[in-house]
Amino acid sequence: MTGAFKKQLWIKIGVGSGLVLMAILLIQLIVINIESNSQKIARQRQELGLRILGTDSLATLKLDAEKAEPYQSILDNILPEKDRLINFGQDLITMAKKNKVAMEFAFGGEVKSADTEPGFINFSIKADGAYDDFIRFLREVEKSRFLVKFTAADVTRDSGQRFDILASGQVFYR
Repeated sequence: MTGAFKKQLWIKIGVGSGLVLMAILLIQLIVINIESNSQKIARQRQELGLRILGTDSLATLKLDAEKAEPYQSILDNILPEKDRLINFGQDLITMAKKNKVAMEFAFGGEVKSADTEPGFINFSIKADGAYDDFIRFLREVEKSRFLVKFTAADVTRDSGQRFDILASGQVFYR
Protein backbone atom coordinates (compact mmCIF):
# COMPACT_ATOMS: atom_id res chain seq x y z
CA MET A 1 0.00 0.00 0.00
CA THR A 2 1.18 3.31 -0.79
CA GLY A 3 1.73 6.13 1.64
CA ALA A 4 -0.95 8.30 0.11
CA PHE A 5 -3.50 5.51 0.33
CA LYS A 6 -2.64 4.84 4.01
CA LYS A 7 -2.84 8.50 4.77
CA GLN A 8 -6.24 8.73 3.10
CA LEU A 9 -7.41 5.57 4.91
CA TRP A 10 -6.35 6.99 8.31
CA ILE A 11 -8.06 10.27 7.52
CA LYS A 12 -11.27 8.45 6.59
CA ILE A 13 -11.03 6.24 9.70
CA GLY A 14 -10.31 9.31 11.86
CA VAL A 15 -13.20 11.30 10.38
CA GLY A 16 -15.51 8.27 10.65
CA SER A 17 -14.41 7.65 14.23
CA GLY A 18 -14.86 11.34 15.05
CA LEU A 19 -18.35 11.30 13.54
CA VAL A 20 -19.23 8.15 15.51
CA LEU A 21 -17.87 9.71 18.74
CA MET A 22 -19.81 12.91 18.04
CA ALA A 23 -22.94 10.85 17.33
CA ILE A 24 -22.47 8.93 20.61
CA LEU A 25 -21.90 12.18 22.49
CA LEU A 26 -24.94 13.75 20.82
CA ILE A 27 -27.09 10.70 21.68
CA GLN A 28 -25.88 10.84 25.30
CA LEU A 29 -26.78 14.53 25.51
CA ILE A 30 -30.21 13.80 24.04
CA VAL A 31 -30.76 10.95 26.57
CA ILE A 32 -29.73 13.21 29.49
CA ASN A 33 -32.06 15.94 28.20
CA ILE A 34 -34.93 13.45 27.83
CA GLU A 35 -34.40 12.13 31.38
CA SER A 36 -34.32 15.66 32.76
CA ASN A 37 -37.50 16.58 30.91
CA SER A 38 -39.25 13.36 31.98
CA GLN A 39 -38.41 14.09 35.66
CA LYS A 40 -39.69 17.64 35.19
CA ILE A 41 -42.90 16.32 33.64
CA ALA A 42 -43.35 13.84 36.52
CA ARG A 43 -42.95 16.66 39.09
CA GLN A 44 -45.40 18.84 37.17
CA ARG A 45 -47.93 15.98 37.00
CA GLN A 46 -47.62 15.45 40.73
CA GLU A 47 -48.06 19.18 41.37
CA LEU A 48 -51.04 19.24 39.01
CA GLY A 49 -52.58 16.31 40.92
CA LEU A 50 -52.15 18.19 44.20
CA ARG A 51 -53.67 21.33 42.71
CA ILE A 52 -56.64 19.36 41.40
CA LEU A 53 -57.10 17.81 44.85
CA GLY A 54 -56.86 21.28 46.43
CA THR A 55 -59.39 22.66 43.97
CA ASP A 56 -61.78 19.80 44.70
CA SER A 57 -61.39 20.41 48.43
CA LEU A 58 -62.00 24.12 47.99
CA ALA A 59 -65.16 23.43 45.97
CA THR A 60 -66.40 21.07 48.67
CA LEU A 61 -65.66 23.62 51.39
CA LYS A 62 -67.53 26.32 49.46
CA LEU A 63 -70.56 24.04 49.15
CA ASP A 64 -70.39 23.24 52.85
CA ALA A 65 -70.07 26.93 53.68
CA GLU A 66 -73.19 27.66 51.64
CA LYS A 67 -75.05 24.90 53.48
CA ALA A 68 -73.89 26.28 56.84
CA GLU A 69 -74.77 29.90 56.02
CA PRO A 70 -78.34 29.72 57.43
CA TYR A 71 -76.93 28.48 60.75
CA GLN A 72 -74.23 31.15 61.07
CA SER A 73 -76.49 33.73 62.69
CA ILE A 74 -77.76 31.10 65.13
CA LEU A 75 -74.19 30.24 66.12
CA ASP A 76 -73.31 33.92 66.43
CA ASN A 77 -76.23 34.47 68.80
CA ILE A 78 -75.84 31.40 71.03
CA LEU A 79 -73.89 33.41 73.56
CA PRO A 80 -75.25 36.81 74.48
CA GLU A 81 -73.15 39.94 74.35
CA LYS A 82 -71.70 41.06 77.67
CA ASP A 83 -74.10 44.03 77.86
CA ARG A 84 -77.08 41.68 77.83
CA LEU A 85 -75.94 40.04 81.06
CA ILE A 86 -77.06 43.08 83.02
CA ASN A 87 -80.51 41.48 83.31
CA PHE A 88 -79.16 38.04 84.19
CA GLY A 89 -79.55 38.44 87.97
CA GLN A 90 -83.07 39.81 87.69
CA ASP A 91 -84.01 37.01 85.27
CA LEU A 92 -82.73 34.41 87.77
CA ILE A 93 -84.70 36.02 90.60
CA THR A 94 -87.84 36.02 88.41
CA MET A 95 -87.35 32.33 87.56
CA ALA A 96 -86.81 31.55 91.25
CA LYS A 97 -89.99 33.36 92.32
CA LYS A 98 -91.93 31.57 89.59
CA ASN A 99 -90.74 28.26 91.09
CA LYS A 100 -91.39 29.29 94.72
CA VAL A 101 -87.71 29.67 95.59
CA ALA A 102 -86.52 32.67 97.59
CA MET A 103 -83.19 33.79 96.16
CA GLU A 104 -80.47 36.40 96.47
CA PHE A 105 -78.03 36.98 93.62
CA ALA A 106 -74.58 38.62 93.29
CA PHE A 107 -72.15 39.00 90.41
CA GLY A 108 -68.49 38.09 90.97
CA GLY A 109 -65.30 38.51 88.98
CA GLU A 110 -65.05 38.49 85.22
CA VAL A 111 -62.81 36.60 82.82
CA LYS A 112 -62.68 38.39 79.47
CA SER A 113 -63.20 36.49 76.23
CA ALA A 114 -60.23 35.46 74.11
CA ASP A 115 -60.05 34.61 70.43
CA THR A 116 -61.04 30.99 70.98
CA GLU A 117 -62.67 31.11 74.41
CA PRO A 118 -65.84 32.89 75.51
CA GLY A 119 -65.75 35.26 78.42
CA PHE A 120 -67.67 34.64 81.61
CA ILE A 121 -68.76 36.38 84.76
CA ASN A 122 -68.80 34.54 88.06
CA PHE A 123 -71.93 34.76 90.20
CA SER A 124 -73.25 33.40 93.45
CA ILE A 125 -76.74 32.70 94.67
CA LYS A 126 -78.27 32.03 98.04
CA ALA A 127 -81.60 30.30 97.79
CA ASP A 128 -84.20 28.81 100.08
CA GLY A 129 -86.99 26.48 99.03
CA ALA A 130 -88.32 22.98 98.67
CA TYR A 131 -86.04 20.54 96.89
CA ASP A 132 -88.49 19.90 94.01
CA ASP A 133 -89.03 23.64 93.54
CA PHE A 134 -85.28 24.21 93.36
CA ILE A 135 -84.88 21.43 90.77
CA ARG A 136 -87.64 23.03 88.64
CA PHE A 137 -85.81 26.36 88.97
CA LEU A 138 -82.53 24.77 87.79
CA ARG A 139 -84.28 23.19 84.80
CA GLU A 140 -85.71 26.56 83.85
CA VAL A 141 -82.25 28.14 84.12
CA GLU A 142 -80.93 25.38 81.88
CA LYS A 143 -83.57 26.19 79.24
CA SER A 144 -83.02 29.97 79.45
CA ARG A 145 -81.21 32.06 76.87
CA PHE A 146 -78.12 32.19 79.09
CA LEU A 147 -75.34 29.60 79.06
CA VAL A 148 -74.72 28.87 82.72
CA LYS A 149 -72.29 26.53 84.43
CA PHE A 150 -72.66 25.88 88.14
CA THR A 151 -69.23 25.35 89.68
CA ALA A 152 -70.17 24.61 93.29
CA ALA A 153 -73.26 24.02 95.39
CA ASP A 154 -73.83 23.55 99.09
CA VAL A 155 -77.23 22.20 100.03
CA THR A 156 -78.32 21.93 103.66
CA ARG A 157 -81.64 20.78 104.97
CA ASP A 158 -83.59 23.27 106.96
CA SER A 159 -86.56 22.09 108.92
CA GLY A 160 -88.82 19.62 107.11
CA GLN A 161 -88.73 19.80 103.32
CA ARG A 162 -86.99 23.18 103.07
CA PHE A 163 -83.40 23.55 101.96
CA ASP A 164 -80.81 26.32 102.07
CA ILE A 165 -78.70 26.39 98.94
CA LEU A 166 -75.46 28.30 98.37
CA ALA A 167 -74.20 27.98 94.80
CA SER A 168 -71.68 29.64 92.57
CA GLY A 169 -71.37 29.52 88.84
CA GLN A 170 -70.41 31.22 85.63
CA VAL A 171 -72.53 32.85 82.95
CA PHE A 172 -70.85 32.99 79.55
CA TYR A 173 -70.83 35.73 76.93
CA ARG A 174 -69.18 36.36 73.56
